[in-house]
Amino acid sequence: MEIRSDLYDLAKKSKEDRGSTFNIEGTVVNYVMCDLENQALMTAFDYLIEQGVEVASLVFDGLMVYKDSLSNTRLEKILVGMGKRVKEIMGCDITFTNK
Repeated sequence: MEIRSDLYDLAKKSKEDRGSTFNIEGTVVNYVMCDLENQALMTAFDYLIEQGVEVASLVFDGLMVYKDSLSNTRLEKILVGMGKRVKEIMGCDITFTNK
């Protein structure tokens, strides 16, 4: 709460506007996690574009790509590359998988 007092103030106002003060701290953590997730996905998106992979859509917890023209070997390399790029940019270890 001290590190991201801006988000604490936002969460507190949002809760108070709805007549509640329940779990403001949890809302702040949610805001932080959503921001981190967005940063990771946008980093992955940029990496995919650099690799010439067409992104079909951004979804809540990932990306959808057109992979018809990607071999399984290239897809695996791209997935590893996305994780490395996120590590370089954000310092977080993330493993991307194919669903």
